[in-house]
Amino acid sequence: MATWPEPSPPPDQADVETELQARVRRQAAIAELGRQALGGADLTALMNDAVEIVAQTLSVEYSGVLELLADGSALRARATVGWRDARGGSPDVGVGEASPAGYALQVDEPLIVDDLPQEARFRASAVLHQHRAVSGVDVLIRGNGRPFGVLEAYSARRRAFTVDDVHFLRAIANLLGLVSERQRADEERDRLLKRERQARADAERAGERTARLQAVTAALSEAATPEQVAWTVVSQGVAALGALGGAAFLLDAERAELVLAGAVAYPDDLIREWARLPLAGSALTAWVVRNQTPAFHGTWNLGQPPSPHALVVRERLGVSALAVLPLIAHGRPLGALALNFVGPRQFGVDERAFMLTLAAQCAQALARAEAYAAEQRARAEAEAARAEAEDIQQRMVLLAQAERQARAAAEAAIRARDEFLSIASHELRTPLTGMKGSVEVLLRAQARGLLDQERLVRSLRTINQGADRLASLIQDLLDVSRIRLGRLPFEPRLLDLAELTAETAAQFQQRDDSHPLVLVGLERSFPVLADAARIEQVLTNLLDNAAKYSPPDAGIRLALGRDGEGVRLAVQDAGIGLPPDSAELIF
Repeated sequence: MATWPEPSPPPDQADVETELQARVRRQAAIAELGRQALGGADLTALMNDAVEIVAQTLSVEYSGVLELLADGSALRARATVGWRDARGGSPDVGVGEASPAGYALQVDEPLIVDDLPQEARFRASAVLHQHRAVSGVDVLIRGNGRPFGVLEAYSARRRAFTVDDVHFLRAIANLLGLVSERQRADEERDRLLKRERQARADAERAGERTARLQAVTAALSEAATPEQVAWTVVSQGVAALGALGGAAFLLDAERAELVLAGAVAYPDDLIREWARLPLAGSALTAWVVRNQTPAFHGTWNLGQPPSPHALVVRERLGVSALAVLPLIAHGRPLGALALNFVGPRQFGVDERAFMLTLAAQCAQALARAEAYAAEQRARAEAEAARAEAEDIQQRMVLLAQAERQARAAAEAAIRARDEFLSIASHELRTPLTGMKGSVEVLLRAQARGLLDQERLVRSLRTINQGADRLASLIQDLLDVSRIRLGRLPFEPRLLDLAELTAETAAQFQQRDDSHPLVLVGLERSFPVLADAARIEQVLTNLLDNAAKYSPPDAGIRLALGRDGEGVRLAVQDAGIGLPPDSAELIF
């Protein structure tokens, strides 16, 4: 709520004259500012004049216009008098209770501040605090029915502001609000006029392009063969886009070449040179067809350097802009349309869209012509030897199918046999290797007189385990028929994977002490539901392979740990590694 001064005792004659002179000055200031506003003064210039007039008329050190930001989060200085750097980087003024101006906005009334340091309703803004402002007035500036900002006047000494002072500031604020409203209306009008002009121009361009497309459609409807379509495409494309010249290329998919089927404003030597372009070559046209992507060279020095093809076009035809459009129908490339332009051309979004629409229309016509030609050829060939061709084709299909099936079956049987023999021999050799190693250890200990009861028992236990594994592998061989039937039995049970891994590692270390094992993570228990024999078999194979392909005395790292909700068992060696294409086959 605004704070108004208390009524004063009747003034004497001198005070009356002083007050009258002050009113005259205020009215003159308002009249001058109003004259500027009616004269169409710019809002920024008017705000600068307003703060100067306020400071002079009210004899205050500080005056400013603070504009409310669009999001309503703060006030920003637009014109000031006395504030140091108020418009050159000072922070924005907060709204609400963060500043007097913000509080005036909040209460939606003029605000008179008698003693700013003693105020409890709001806080002093940083700039007011910095300049030691004491007394002041804040009034709202309205425009377009909403707050534009705040006009404020402050003094560095304590003084009483009168109702006339407030009315004066409100008059100034009303003028600023009217000018801001007028400026916003002018800006909105200019924006609408610009939009209207743009819409009218767009409509005219759209109508012109529609007429061009209709002309192209009419011309294409009279073309029956792919060659006629190609000539119509390039001639109509040049006319529709105002190009200097152009060329249409048709794709010969069988020979992987682009055939020049029509050209406008191309010299004869260039037509002969480009009669056939290899699809895999460096020509820009070939690149466009290969990638099914248009190429626009609006300027020759932007983006990637032009291809030799584009440079030849520039040098021989004297053009500075080039567009090459793929002709695609039903996802299949049929050729390309190249258009050459004199003078720089930027190829804006609308023009590119029109070019691509034209290319799509031409591609559809070309596809229809090719389909019609293919239909005619197929009908003629079918009429010539339909019965004989069908009979021969049926026999060839059956023979080819039987041959493929027989070959596939034979190759599959050979692969299965070779894989089976390789796996069987490898798996049988693994326990034999362990048993033989244990026997050799016993023999060496016996020869050296070091054979004791403990070593004998340990080795015999290893031999016994190897024999058990041989029996298990022989049983696995008997399960081959079950594998072919998809009924390979598994015997999962709850086991400690760390304990099983440690036992398997100990067995490996007994038969191969040249590759020390580094065990990681086995101190913890990892209960899993698995087939112990299968896990042992896999781990033994991995360790044997690691030892086989590692340098002598190289260590092997065996790590066990959590992997999400499962357990990861990893064997890492210093060998030659696994070929990338073998991983899927092995695992």
